[in-house]
Amino acid sequence: MKDNKAKHDELSNRARFVIIALAVFIIFESVMIVDGLTKAQKGEKAGFSPNGSSKATPAATKSVQKITQGEIYFEGPAEMKKNMANEVNVFFKPTGNLNLDGIDLVLSYDPPSITIAKATAARGVFDTIARELIQPEKNRLIVSLLELEKEAGVEIKGGEAILLVTLSVKPLLASGEKVSLNVSEDLNGKTKILEAGSGKEITFSTQKYNFSVID
Repeated sequence: MKDNKAKHDELSNRARFVIIALAVFIIFESVMIVDGLTKAQKGEKAGFSPNGSSKATPAATKSVQKITQGEIYFEGPAEMKKNMANEVNVFFKPTGNLNLDGIDLVLSYDPPSITIAKATAARGVFDTIARELIQPEKNRLIVSLLELEKEAGVEIKGGEAILLVTLSVKPLLASGEKVSLNVSEDLNGKTKILEAGSGKEITFSTQKYNFSVID
């Protein structure tokens, strides 16, 4: 009985840590939205238009290449028929071995252009699916995967991709139009990958998923 109680307490403490980490991220996201709006207002007063263009000549900036620890990418058809459902998968592939406590995946899309009928989080890698939310009113969907049982987190080997979510996507635009899905890293909600134990964010690269609408 004591062993079972100790194991239960350990799992409870671990669950509490990961949930608190996620809560902090959600609060941080809200703060970032407010902060972004404030900066936008200040920028407009300083001579920047609301659409992001400057009334003054911008100074040249140096390009800084971010070192990443993995990649989030899409796999799906390059062409889709209007009003026909298609499967699109989203994967994460690390460059080296990683141990993870969880992934908070946020995807941005344009609801007038496409309908996401279903978002099915992958089973079998992380033990807990905390969120599977499709939010067209916010132009986004969120999938949260957590590991609550293993103290060392989920081990993912470098170069091996894991499935995060499978989407059912239906384009709404006319033939010839192009549509995209994006991994969100902005004010719409930031995608986060958490290192086991430390809660440190794993850096990653990503690209838009683009497809064309056909008859």
